[in-house]
Amino acid sequence: MKKQNSTTNLIFFVAGAFAMFALNCAQPKYSQNNQSTIGLVTLDDIEFVEGNEKQIEAELQNDIDTALAEEAATGGAVDTSAQNTGNQVNRDALGCDWAKAMSNCLSPVKSAAYYIEQSEKYFRTLESSVSIFVQPNYGKTVARWEWKPWLLLTGYGAWNMTWTGVVQKAYPTSYYKLDCRYFDTQPFGRCHVIFNYDGTECPIYEEFTFNDKGEITFIEAWTDHKAYLPMNPDTDPWAQGENVKRISTKISGLGHEDGS
Repeated sequence: MKKQNSTTNLIFFVAGAFAMFALNCAQPKYSQNNQSTIGLVTLDDIEFVEGNEKQIEAELQNDIDTALAEEAATGGAVDTSAQNTGNQVNRDALGCDWAKAMSNCLSPVKSAAYYIEQSEKYFRTLESSVSIFVQPNYGKTVARWEWKPWLLLTGYGAWNMTWTGVVQKAYPTSYYKLDCRYFDTQPFGRCHVIFNYDGTECPIYEEFTFNDKGEITFIEAWTDHKAYLPMNPDTDPWAQGENVKRISTKISGLGHEDGS
């Protein structure tokens, strides 16, 4: 991965802020008709190499494009056969090579409570009443992908994610419901939330991918409405089935120990 410059940070900062403010309710509003039937429930510094900063976004977007193409070809089926205990012997035996390792090559190395806490902290960073010093453990190359009607790639890098959250606090934000849960397969953190944007309700389903050091490396979000979700919420409310249409498990590199 390459080093980010101030222009790169600014681009993603503006995109993230615009997504949160201008489009925070460009989705079906929460109602009893589209309510989920369930209750609602981090990295040491990565060493960057100097170079062309734009290549960072190009590489990430290429991985995402590849994942989307694979999803279209396979109908969204997710291969979970590469799950293991996280040690190198099992990685090799299961073919989780370093060049193409996907996130499902990693297994939990922290407690269930840790993954829940980190997932919840992400939302607390957006909550107006919570201190700006409450932050989850982001990796420097953490990326956020928010499916339509959002702006897709709305965050890249720890700096962007942190300061977009700080700006969001200026807009009255809290939660009607926040339910984050732990799963022993990636994504380890999954949340159903209902944002309260100054009285406007917005339901979101969000997933968090972690590396072997417990750092968030990828965030994927959908409007929590049956028409937008990657799974059928009636039969698979926590996206545990084989035909979940997510891309976090299809992006090469997220299965490295540092998730880069």
